[in-house]
Amino acid sequence: MNVMNRFQKRMSIEQEKVTDQMREKEKCTGCMLANKQRPVHVVYEDQLVCGILDHDPFHEGHTLLFPKAHVIEIERR
Repeated sequence: MNVMNRFQKRMSIEQEKVTDQMREKEKCTGCMLANKQRPVHVVYEDQLVCGILDHDPFHEGHTLLFPKAHVIEIERR
């Protein structure tokens, strides 16, 4: 397989990954809530995150914080 064919194959794999991530973002409940595509009560918002009140709170004032950009996995430290 020549260099150009390998490059094209790699690019098509990368395009598939991006397409899959876009599809995942479209059906991601967190993204829809953070970007107010669903009815929410916003308590905090900036360019990166959106804080909303939980519709079924564990305690009074239970707040959920979502990143506005789609994130597949968040690392805990």
